[in-house]
Amino acid sequence: RVLEERVVHRIGDSRGRPVDVRLVASTNRDLKQEVAAGRFRRDLYYRIGAVSIIVPPLRERGEDVLLLTEHFNRQIATASGEEPLDFSHEALDALLAYRWPGNVRELKNLIGRLHVLAQGRGVELHDLPEEITAASTEPGTRSGSETATSL
Repeated sequence: RVLEERVVHRIGDSRGRPVDVRLVASTNRDLKQEVAAGRFRRDLYYRIGAVSIIVPPLRERGEDVLLLTEHFNRQIATASGEEPLDFSHEALDALLAYRWPGNVRELKNLIGRLHVLAQGRGVELHDLPEEITAASTEPGTRSGSETATSL
């Protein structure tokens, strides 16, 4: 009701107070399917669905892996007073080939983990977790124009 009327009624108060509200919500579910299945209220779907922005998963945005790796690497280095890590081409290629089931959070956590565990400032292929290095050797992984450039 607040979203539609832009008025809040306090408990025990007879008059409403106008509010200026903008709601930002995110989900990993298809809300149209949830409405059709009766698991999400149709009226709420139309109230909050004024503008929808679809963000594909990280595995579908190859070059974003490199940009986000660089961003998190610098962010974590700055916060800890260290120099950023230097990723080898092989390590970056492995990051590009990986499917990222945990999406951006998984990538950020990996970069944080590498900062803690790195011996020296370089990150080589053998420094990455096995599930990531295994993906880089599977057939059908990325190559060619999406090959990593040095960060």
